[in-house]
Amino acid sequence: MDDFIDEANVTVNKSLANNHGECAVSIIDEAIQKLMNGDVSAHWDSPVIEAARELYLNDLPEFYRKRAEIKAANKNSQITDWTKAVKNNGDSEESNAKADLLVQLVRGSSVLFHDDRDNTYATFQQDDHFENWPLGSEGFEKWLSYKAFMELGFTPSKIAFTSALSTLKGFAIHEGEEQQVYFRCAPIAGGFLIDLTNKKWSAIHVTDKGWEITNQPEKIFIRSSTVAPLPDPIEGDFSMFWKHLNIPEQDRTLVIAYMIESWRPQTPYPVLEICGEQGSAKSTTHTRIRQLIDPNRIPLRTAPKDVQDIFVSAANNHQASFENMSSLSGRMQDALCTLATGGGFAARKLYSDADESVIEVKRPVIINGISAVATRPDLIDRVIHIDLPKIKGHKTEAKLKQEFD
Repeated sequence: MDDFIDEANVTVNKSLANNHGECAVSIIDEAIQKLMNGDVSAHWDSPVIEAARELYLNDLPEFYRKRAEIKAANKNSQITDWTKAVKNNGDSEESNAKADLLVQLVRGSSVLFHDDRDNTYATFQQDDHFENWPLGSEGFEKWLSYKAFMELGFTPSKIAFTSALSTLKGFAIHEGEEQQVYFRCAPIAGGFLIDLTNKKWSAIHVTDKGWEITNQPEKIFIRSSTVAPLPDPIEGDFSMFWKHLNIPEQDRTLVIAYMIESWRPQTPYPVLEICGEQGSAKSTTHTRIRQLIDPNRIPLRTAPKDVQDIFVSAANNHQASFENMSSLSGRMQDALCTLATGGGFAARKLYSDADESVIEVKRPVIINGISAVATRPDLIDRVIHIDLPKIKGHKTEAKLKQEFD
């Protein structure tokens, strides 16, 4: 009888171990999927580290198989540091202590807040100006890493940073105020603010009386990692602009109207559609217009594959900008209408049966193509359509850029 009980206990223990192993593999597989979808820190989440540690202690061959899959899923996975974190179980207490220090440092050096969709942010002073960054963004991480090194004497590990970030988001939502944030432009009493997105975080204050540069804008601007600065404005001759665009003279007032309306967020935005045959400078004209509205390191984006591509691009830029459009499905034309008037896109969160991931934006839109792609009445009503003539003479791209700059 005792032998039977001992054998049964061994069987149960093996079954439990197998179940734990399967659970660990499942957790790691989910992280690998997130890595493949661009979440470069998915494998650093605490449950994933613990799951990998369980495999390392109980099923070494499976651990190294999953390690190889993580490395293959994303080249930025920092697999060596991740492996050290998994193996160094004794360092968890030290990481937790450093995470607590990071939380205290951020709370004492910044203002945490959230928007109406519970996205979380921090405002902190940098030299003689204030900056606003989403928690977890590249800008926030760079600031915190420098701050921790200078004031705490260490550079945060990925584990400590991730742990601190989770706590900080909680503080931002439950203790921070709800604030509205803006990309590039914001309405204010009697006028508008246009974010220059420069290193001083200054903005142009525009009213019907004129404009001035302010280094302390009264609205909260945020920016993406690809945004580029506008030049400081000066008094000048706007007619010079037309030397660098292939816009027919009779359409220039429409283009000016589009550019100005792109900085008025409280009204519906227009959609600018630039069309022309090969050799009509569609891309150059498109780029020049965007560089005076919402400069970006990547001013032209390839044609979107689906509705989600449209909204993801718009969520990270003030202006939705797509080139070489050959056709648009009915759903994608509806999506451009939604961008212009304001609306959202919702999809089920990855690995969730109930939660939704929502992108809610309103953006000016600019597209180009050989022929018109706006065919549905709702989109046509919002479109400013410009046909470009073919250019007879040509200059090199470098020469064109030099003259424009």
